[in-house]
Amino acid sequence: MNLNEPPAALLERLYRSRLNRHYGKVTDSTNLFAKLDPEQAYGCCPALAEMLEELLTLAKKAGP
Repeated sequence: MNLNEPPAALLERLYRSRLNRHYGKVTDSTNLFAKLDPEQAYGCCPALAEMLEELLTLAKKAGP
């Protein structure tokens, strides 16, 4: 996890430098998540994998 540049700040910087426009959290994140491959993200990001495993454990403990 990068606490110096959180994901929204990184995306804002990338959008401004590459697309010359502002990153809109609601609009752009919806479009980005629609293209996201969860399996690939899980395999590439240990922090995401850890968070998802913890969520799965909590959901199993909560029951049906």
